Amino acid sequence: MKTDSSTPSHIHILCCTDSNYCPYAGVMLTSLLENNRHHHIDIHVATTDTNPDNHTRLAALADKYGCGMHIIHVTQSELDSLPDAQCDWPKEAYLRFIAITSLPQEVTRVLYLDCDIIVNTDIGDIWDHPLNGKAAAAVPDINNYILPHRRRLHISSQYFNSGVMLMDIARCKAIDLTSRCLQIISTTSLDYPDQDALNMALEGEVVYLPQKWNLVDGYLQTRYYKRLPSKIKKLVHAAMTGKRNAIIHYTGLYKPWRIGTYMFHPLYAVWKKFYHKSPWKNTDLWHRIPASAMKRIVISRLKIMYILGITSSYNHTWIPSRHKPQVL
Repeated sequence: MKTDSSTPSHIHILCCTDSNYCPYAGVMLTSLLENNRHHHIDIHVATTDTNPDNHTRLAALADKYGCGMHIIHVTQSELDSLPDAQCDWPKEAYLRFIAITSLPQEVTRVLYLDCDIIVNTDIGDIWDHPLNGKAAAAVPDINNYILPHRRRLHISSQYFNSGVMLMDIARCKAIDLTSRCLQIISTTSLDYPDQDALNMALEGEVVYLPQKWNLVDGYLQTRYYKRLPSKIKKLVHAAMTGKRNAIIHYTGLYKPWRIGTYMFHPLYAVWKKFYHKSPWKNTDLWHRIPASAMKRIVISRLKIMYILGITSSYNHTWIPSRHKPQVL
């Protein structure tokens, strides 16, 4: 039975990372814990990372927020045993397929989250969302509306983004999800191997969620937004203009830690806020693009104009937002 989001829940989170992305996973988890203090949360991190510094910081995160932190260490031999994909994607992209078979037996439901995410909302409602006997719940991807992915993959179901997924572990095991996905990846040429494989293996097994639960970049871009059905536009606009109302997924090139470019993500400051609250706040996570002094001035002006709601060239790419970033 669905409960009110204000009612504390015992929530299990799964994220997967290598050593390079572990700090960004830490920022994501910080945002999750900051916005969900009243829930009892157990975090399961499937990782190939053996860096003791990252593990110490994850432990500090758990101590600060009083959550459970469980490391699922994936060895190099386990990684090597995965089948080769028909593309150049690293095998670390398939860590979740190992992880869902390695969770403790008492974990019957898990919320999977990508690392390039900020959880800027209470997740009680998504955690309690009914699955109606299906294996997963996910948000339709922007490509579901603009590209023929369903035809490309020979599926009839809506194409979903796999960065946020509520998963019923027993049902996933019953349909042999891990083996099916790995078999698809090893025998089929795919554009987005893990996501495409999940869409194919889970056809007919997905409950679809509102865009607020996985607000990917494409929904915020002007050229795609204007092609969306009016109902979806309203959902996207509500999620973008809310102050604490969405799971923000920084897909594509516009990562909030990428600086020195004219094009920045409209919600970059939300990520920056939680970066400064995380155990990695004194670690340089920025990916700097070389920029002259004049270029830096122009970028600062664009950000100020965005904050003040002044139209600029920036608005040709991103839809306007009434929600103003809190920091530069």
